[in-house]
Amino acid sequence: MQTSDTPNSLAPSGLQSPQPTHSLISTRVTLIALACILLGVAAFASLGSSLAWGTFTIIERWLSPGLLVAVYLASAMSIGTTCARMLKVEGLSRMVPFGLGLSILLTLSHGAGALGLLSGSRGAFFAWLIVVPGLTIFVSAIRRLIATLRTSPTAFDDFFLATRYAIPGAIAAGVLLAAACLPPGVVWRSEFGGFDSLSYHLQLPKEWLLTGRIETLPHNVYSGLPSYLEAAFTHLAWLRAPSFTAAAPGILDDAGMSLIAAQQLHALLALLACVVAARVAHAIAIRLNADDPRAAAGLTFSLLLLTPWTLVTGSLSYNEQGVALFAACIALVLLSETAPIIRTVLIALFVGIAASIKPTAILFVGVPAALILLAQLRREQPAVIAKALALGTLIGTLTLAPWMLRNAAATGNPVFPFAASLFANDVQGTGWWNAEQVTRFKQSHTFTGSLAERAKLTIFPDNNDPVRPSWRGITNPQWGLLIIAGLLATATCCVISHRRDRTARSIATAIFITLVAQFLLWLFATHIQSRFLLPLALPCALALATLLALTRSAPPRALLAIALLLIQSTFFIRALIIENEHGPASALLVLPTDFAGLPADSRIPANQLSPQAFVNRELPIDTRVLLIGDAAPLYFARPTLYSTTYDTNPLFTLPNAKHDDASTWSPALRTAGVTHVLINLGELDRYRRSSFLDPRLDMGRVQTWATELGKPIMTWGNGIALFELNR
Repeated sequence: MQTSDTPNSLAPSGLQSPQPTHSLISTRVTLIALACILLGVAAFASLGSSLAWGTFTIIERWLSPGLLVAVYLASAMSIGTTCARMLKVEGLSRMVPFGLGLSILLTLSHGAGALGLLSGSRGAFFAWLIVVPGLTIFVSAIRRLIATLRTSPTAFDDFFLATRYAIPGAIAAGVLLAAACLPPGVVWRSEFGGFDSLSYHLQLPKEWLLTGRIETLPHNVYSGLPSYLEAAFTHLAWLRAPSFTAAAPGILDDAGMSLIAAQQLHALLALLACVVAARVAHAIAIRLNADDPRAAAGLTFSLLLLTPWTLVTGSLSYNEQGVALFAACIALVLLSETAPIIRTVLIALFVGIAASIKPTAILFVGVPAALILLAQLRREQPAVIAKALALGTLIGTLTLAPWMLRNAAATGNPVFPFAASLFANDVQGTGWWNAEQVTRFKQSHTFTGSLAERAKLTIFPDNNDPVRPSWRGITNPQWGLLIIAGLLATATCCVISHRRDRTARSIATAIFITLVAQFLLWLFATHIQSRFLLPLALPCALALATLLALTRSAPPRALLAIALLLIQSTFFIRALIIENEHGPASALLVLPTDFAGLPADSRIPANQLSPQAFVNRELPIDTRVLLIGDAAPLYFARPTLYSTTYDTNPLFTLPNAKHDDASTWSPALRTAGVTHVLINLGELDRYRRSSFLDPRLDMGRVQTWATELGKPIMTWGNGIALFELNR
């Protein structure tokens, strides 16, 4: 990493000293980058944990579950490189073939799971069979890459780490990768401890492992989403050859390391997304004839990694960073000189895979990509345009087909839970939902306020949030100044580029179109939450990199970059400090299965156990528990019946249980083999205040029924109580 903007600042001082080779420079830069990453690891470990033991634990988890993640991603790289060579796709960054390989591997993971190949005694065999072909050529590919870095000057010219502006990003990368080693559910406050992971991002792989098939589940609506990244989480678990004992079923086997592996995969996708974004910034700076293209690349890399939202979402087993990676790959393709048809096909594939990871990518990634692509195609012959669009439409449809076929077979609606009016059932619902459930789901995922109210929430906090006041727009502290500065930079670039050449104008216009389209879609097609603005991070960072590239004078350029990095670093540090009073790494030395009480530790009194640990340790092995209110059953090892707030609670799926007659509930549950009921009144009340609560779960009726069940076996805070169904 350089200490100045000049490429040779790492050279030994003195006129007589020989210039270092590219191999020596790349080695030095790599070592400095690794040192910065380890510095970030140590800094994170010190925030609530033992510095020495915390750092050792992180590295150990990198080498254990992290090794399987590396195997998965290495296989993707090899598959993509081979396919690109076979298809004779040339002139693209090495990260584009990686995106191609990851697209194929994610599709294979989902397909194998949906076909039931990842199940039973053969599950581990097929899991390894999918990745082994890629691994066989990975070593030779690495050798070729090293040889290229040693012999080709241009291979090092865009090595963006060779700039001082990448140093903060490398440190932040260490923090990100360290945070991904925490047990799920302990951070972050803005995400309620990663509630979405506990309720479906990890819960679905847990259930799919037990059922032996990736399928749409009637009690968890989120299984109706494409779930390609969750399929990869399931694949990673099968690479560990899990056992299915009653004490630790599937994903809770082996101390829960499969849960850590899922988080590490998403964290590495976040890091790779920032790397690809840096390559995009470098390509833009080259086109603008910037004095130091690597400065723009390093700034982009660091700004994205220093954004707290990247840290928060990237260190959890979410799916946003997979979308960010493919969005950056699309930007690389749009900047390439590839033939129009190849460019269109690659973009269609990447949009389809991004949407298969998170459906909103169709809007936030697909719409801007389509607008820019159409602008590029307008200069082509009509026959070329027609062929490109036809092939792109076909590839995009085929990419989404596995998800739609799975959903159609399960629910009759290929895009369940969406498009209820197009695929209505006999009760005007969709799939197994009724009309009320469709309405409740739609209301909680849309915003019905006026334009003035939407605009207000973009800037000001929502004091009417039933849970707590929240910053729902661009001023959320977890954005730092990225979006605000990015918007200002976009406007500035449009003004400056107007006086420059056509290339500068086209780049500034593309960024402007992307931001406008994404912002309008967020404003009118979502329920206006700050995290849903994540697709704006890439164009905002690129706008700032473009502004840096357009700044011809070195002092203002350095001042701009350093000021942005210092400000963003402040918000990054703030996010770590305010996480909790014990520090974000306070649970670093704890295993995921410790939260599940596995293996049972008799030294811990029963009244100090969590509900999950109490059920797993204190109740008989044949226990069957119904959860009412709790929709995050990840750490329960005993057979558990639950549902999301939008789905029908298993209680009301029983033939003799009437939702308006609590006296029928207990007999129906006993007949179904349920032995215990865990009621979470606090969570029911939160759903009620948020208008998410199923009206069949009337709180008054639930409380009355609870009193009839007798004295609870155990109670916890926030209205949580465990009852036994007397025979």
